[in-house]
Amino acid sequence: MINLIQRAAIALLVLGIFVLLGAPNTTQPNLINMTLSQCTLNQWIMGTGAGAVPKCAVTHTTGDATVVIASGTNIELTTTNLTASRAWTLPTAAAYGQGNHLWISDVAGAINGANTIVVTRAGADTINGATTATLASQYAFIELVSDGTSKWNFAAAGSGTVTSVTPGNGLVSSITASCSQSAITTSGTLSGAMCVDARTSTTEAITDSDRAKIVTFSNASATAVSIAQAGASSAFQSGWFTWVRNLNTGLVTITPATSTIDASTTFTLRRGDFVAIVSDGTNYQVMSSRQCCTHLSQVFTSSGTYTPGPGIYFVRGQAWGPGGGSGGTDASHGGAGGGGGGYCEDTVAVVPGSGVTVTVGTGGTAGSATGPTAGGNGSSATSFGSSLVATAGGGSAAATGGIAGGAAGVCSTGAIKVSGGAGGQNNYIANGGGATAAGPGGGAYGTPITPAVTSGSGVEPGGGAPGQILFGNAGFAGGNGRVIVWD
Repeated sequence: MINLIQRAAIALLVLGIFVLLGAPNTTQPNLINMTLSQCTLNQWIMGTGAGAVPKCAVTHTTGDATVVIASGTNIELTTTNLTASRAWTLPTAAAYGQGNHLWISDVAGAINGANTIVVTRAGADTINGATTATLASQYAFIELVSDGTSKWNFAAAGSGTVTSVTPGNGLVSSITASCSQSAITTSGTLSGAMCVDARTSTTEAITDSDRAKIVTFSNASATAVSIAQAGASSAFQSGWFTWVRNLNTGLVTITPATSTIDASTTFTLRRGDFVAIVSDGTNYQVMSSRQCCTHLSQVFTSSGTYTPGPGIYFVRGQAWGPGGGSGGTDASHGGAGGGGGGYCEDTVAVVPGSGVTVTVGTGGTAGSATGPTAGGNGSSATSFGSSLVATAGGGSAAATGGIAGGAAGVCSTGAIKVSGGAGGQNNYIANGGGATAAGPGGGAYGTPITPAVTSGSGVEPGGGAPGQILFGNAGFAGGNGRVIVWD
């Protein structure tokens, strides 16, 4: 048994230990009541008993209101829906302390539409270099870290860093409304769209905001449409495009400033024509759809040049060779008819702005009574470039007996080739002194055979001259050629 002396010795030993080590420090912070700085320094301590789960983060909640967040708060939470944007102002970074974290979270899903939480600096502090940071979608959060002096930095960010998406041209935010492009601030769907911009006046402008639209023009009079230089002033940049259509009879002429359009200074649209205009950053390129070959463009009754307009790459051409003349008659014989010119027709490839040479042959000359003389051949073939060549009809010989009419002209090119009619001969009639009857002029495509007459000439285009009925008279000239272009 331990005697009284031994017990006393043990008591003195314990008392010495207490004196040496000191009594327990009842003011030492535990995991529940630590200050913010103590919590930061002791995050590794797990503790036991009532402090087994770390609870050193101080939480504060705010409803539908503004708030100045206290420097002792670690977590700021929402509690109810916002009816307006609310400013939640930070404590100063200096008061919060270096390295300390602050969480702000819409835990209640309070943010809706334009009603956001605007995290605002205190004094001259910055938030990632800015003055504010906005939480713009439900359940968004942000974690901030103080540098202990004047700056708050994002350590991490949740949803809500994109606050609003507004669809540009070519996209819509609603397929139920007419080309609705309202901002999407929470959730929504972006859909492709081609919105129609209807224009009705005779002076219009295509703007940068017409990107991806269909711009229609419907005035019955000619309409002048301007468009700015491609790529200038940060507008009409490379890849910009729009569609344009002419809905009425008035000619629509599109004229860019400085830039070319389809390598020309202007681009024209007739009724029903449709064109996509695309900027390459310097000029405008086009993809066009035209009402093919239904527009009469030009009729040539004499030689000249056909110049395709902007956007014209194919035309439909028709060419008639000239007719031959008829010969003069002697005292006892009627004249034979001249031959009709050939005919050609085809679709011809052309280049906008590049001229095509057009040659129109003139009808053969009339033979005189003196001699008498033969009718002349058509002056030359009628041609549209080298694509369509219709040769001339031949003249008849002088009427001195039974003679044949002029030879028919032919077509050497084109998808459609029609030869002219040969001139009618002056048939020998054994009647009295052996007089002969006059022959008709040969017809060309679309022109009739011309019966023998006492005066006249070949029918245009391309008709051969009729034979002269009267004896001792001059013959007649053949009909001139012609070229018609449709684009």
